Amino acid sequence: MLSFLAAGENLVFVIALAVMLLVGIVEVAGLGASALGSDLDIDADSDWLGWLGFGRLPLLMLIVLFLGCFAVTGLIGQQIARDLSGSLLPGWAAVPGAGLLALPLTGLFARGIARVMPRD
Repeated sequence: MLSFLAAGENLVFVIALAVMLLVGIVEVAGLGASALGSDLDIDADSDWLGWLGFGRLPLLMLIVLFLGCFAVTGLIGQQIARDLSGSLLPGWAAVPGAGLLALPLTGLFARGIARVMPRD
């Protein structure tokens, strides 16, 4: 398991998981932007990013969701590639594929989380 995570082809996905966990640790510790009372209030006339969850969840939560979806889809894709072919996909092939798959998953999870999040 550790050799799979430490493989060079999976480095990007493991870093995404680490950043996601670090953001969570900082928020739990109370050192994040929410503890300082700062809010990014962006008003846009168009809703061209609404499918991704903008306006439904705070931006930091969307970033954490995207990082999690990106890392998990990338690692699952690499595991499937290793099971089918015996080797991992190169990073230049795995990263864009995981990124493209993570975008709609982020929107899907954002809509689900937005239903249970308390509103102002």
